[in-house]
Amino acid sequence: MWAIRFRIAIRLKSAFSFIAFQKITSIRALNTVGVGEVINILTSDGYRIFDAVVFGTCNFCVPPLLVICTVYSIWVMGYTALVGIFVYVIFILVQYASTRLITFFRKKIVVVTDNRLHTTNEVLTFMKLIKMCAWEKSFEKRIADIRQEEMALLDKLGYFLCVNSTISTVTPIIATIVTIIVHTSLGFPLCATATYTVSSVFSCMRLSLGSLQCAAKAIAEGGVSLERLKKILLIENLEHYVILQPGSPDALVMKQASFSWDKHESSPESSPESSPETSPETESQCGAHAPGKVESKLALRNISFTLPKGSLLGICGSIGSGKTTLISSILEQMHMLHGSVMVDGTFAYVAQQAWIFHGTIRDNILMGEEFHHDRYDKTIQACSLQHDLVLLPNGDMTEIGERGLNLSGGQKQRVSLARAVYSNKDILLLDDPLSAVDAHVAKHIFQECIKKELRGKTVVLVTHQLQYLEFCDQVLLLENGEIKEKGTHEALIKSEGQYACLMKSIQLTKLHDSKWQDYKPQVESVEVKLRGSDDARANGMQTSESKQKLVSEEFLQEGSVKWRTYHEYCKAAGGYLKVLCLLLIFILYMGTTNLSSWTRLWNSRCGTSDRSFMFDSAPVTQLGRETPPTSDSCNISENPDLHFYQQISGYIIIAMLLFGGIKEYYFGDVTQTASCNLHDRMLKNILCSPMSFFDTTPTGRMANRFSKDQNEIELLLPCSLQSVIQYGLSVLFTLASIAAVFPVVLCLVPLLGLIFFVLLYVFQRFVRAMKIMENVSMSPWISLTTSTLQGLSTVHGYGKKEQFMDM
Repeated sequence: MWAIRFRIAIRLKSAFSFIAFQKITSIRALNTVGVGEVINILTSDGYRIFDAVVFGTCNFCVPPLLVICTVYSIWVMGYTALVGIFVYVIFILVQYASTRLITFFRKKIVVVTDNRLHTTNEVLTFMKLIKMCAWEKSFEKRIADIRQEEMALLDKLGYFLCVNSTISTVTPIIATIVTIIVHTSLGFPLCATATYTVSSVFSCMRLSLGSLQCAAKAIAEGGVSLERLKKILLIENLEHYVILQPGSPDALVMKQASFSWDKHESSPESSPESSPETSPETESQCGAHAPGKVESKLALRNISFTLPKGSLLGICGSIGSGKTTLISSILEQMHMLHGSVMVDGTFAYVAQQAWIFHGTIRDNILMGEEFHHDRYDKTIQACSLQHDLVLLPNGDMTEIGERGLNLSGGQKQRVSLARAVYSNKDILLLDDPLSAVDAHVAKHIFQECIKKELRGKTVVLVTHQLQYLEFCDQVLLLENGEIKEKGTHEALIKSEGQYACLMKSIQLTKLHDSKWQDYKPQVESVEVKLRGSDDARANGMQTSESKQKLVSEEFLQEGSVKWRTYHEYCKAAGGYLKVLCLLLIFILYMGTTNLSSWTRLWNSRCGTSDRSFMFDSAPVTQLGRETPPTSDSCNISENPDLHFYQQISGYIIIAMLLFGGIKEYYFGDVTQTASCNLHDRMLKNILCSPMSFFDTTPTGRMANRFSKDQNEIELLLPCSLQSVIQYGLSVLFTLASIAAVFPVVLCLVPLLGLIFFVLLYVFQRFVRAMKIMENVSMSPWISLTTSTLQGLSTVHGYGKKEQFMDM
């Protein structure tokens, strides 16, 4: 049964992560969900579902076990056994209320954790800028403030987890003591056999209560994870409003199209038939919104133009006029309120900020396409990448770090442009591709790539370099999300409108001036240099045999956990003295929960008021050679010192609750202190690391330490550590109790210890190996996710969603 649950849990965890990633790649640019939330969902929340399946099903065994134990205890002791059952029911209700509060705090914690991961991911992403400006301290303080808020909520959550843990331990003992006290106070006879039997029955119910505690916690946290997944799944997918018109003479046609980043219904105020006198404020209103939504301005209004196939459209305008927004609307990254968009062809997209993923230069250019040498060579030459590939150590097989960290801004932009050119798509959307390159390189790209290599393709060129607009077939001038002027360059100049004034205000460099005369020889000199280097560098395209790894491999520590790891954890928890105090509290607590010795002493003195047993060191009867004081005929209710024994039992209950509360509070303080200190040390060490560390370490690997690994230190490790300490001490106390009555059992302890040691050794090796494999595979998964989210518009533009889903 356990194996079946475990297998189902693994499949559901994988399905959970896959569905979340699939949904995220299906929505438009992430403005409704943060990167930190995505990382948290794909790492931590998947394990919440796993735990909910593995432990949550334990709830099904609790009701039948409770019924069986209730019937059997009544048959042994009578109806007074219902008192113990009533104690169980009360504590189960307390656990239920505690679980509701755990769910409440868990929902608040994940929000703060998402914020922390989002901020941490931003810091790791822009570390070069942070170090150049010496902002490490300020960002460390910012993350520390968020972490402090998270720790405050974790402390509150820990209190209720402590309540559940304490209840599952003390309930059987309290139920047994209260049942015996009530039974004897009513004067009902009670023999030793019934006492031990009921105590064993209630101890058996401890397992069900412990399972209920784990199941309640797992189900509560799994429910929070499912709600977070539901929130992602309810985000609306890309709105496919582009109409495909195969065989049309026009590549792109927009008719009275208005777009907004927020979805709301169209209204007469913003309809195409509205009067020209309608004010901009009225036009920007989109009618009735959904309840609770705020009306927002239209990003683009009444866009109309026709772009024939094979033509070059230039788009200009001031900053914020809507040029990039227009490209986004063509890629279906917005909501169309009215109008129509008709397309005949496939898209290639060059973003204003070039998107480069981790891989070689060739991988970034091909982007999953088949390699064709001639087309690849032409693309390299057209995008002016030959000289760069010659200088790189391994040509186009040079490994590029995340976000192209070892490339300049111009190189990244040209690699992104080469990707679009090589894709051989019908319509190319170029969002200011010339802004990041030098002037002579921009001239080469415009002449050799856009005008020559892309001849016959439909090109939409957004640019701030207005000297190239006169070579475009059509020009659009945007202002405040509207087309202010459109037409050919010559027609717009003759109209002497805003476009003509804009062109006159700049010193436009003509293509036939002296600088353009030097263009051809300069390219030829570069080509000669490349041809002379072809034999040595194979035209800048080398195989992977000489490729050097830029990104370091993740270190895999083999063997058992080093003692230094435990030392560092104890040090982070507050030192060995604090840990020893915690161990002492555990010993005192487990001593109070060891009820068997006190029950045996009570039953051994039934019918006599002699209390000398409390100080008597005489050996206890062994192996039945002497008749023990307790027997079926002995009635402990007739003991003259009954009230004394009942008082001691009451004191045991008080001591258990007292030491249980102290133990849980102190244990929570120690583990949370360790978690906080380890996080702060890790953050400080990473912020103080040199840039070479960030150049060779993927962001996903570092993000994995702050998300999944940190979550295990905060929540999973304390639970496991508490179980090890409590069960270890319980075994020692149980062996001591058995040895006091039956010392021969100590002869079997070494043999049993050896068997369990061998099993533990084999089990740990397999578990450790699987855990290492899981952690190592998680880092590339996070890196792929963050990289895909950063280039989501590019992935959608090229139609590569399925390719990234298969990676």
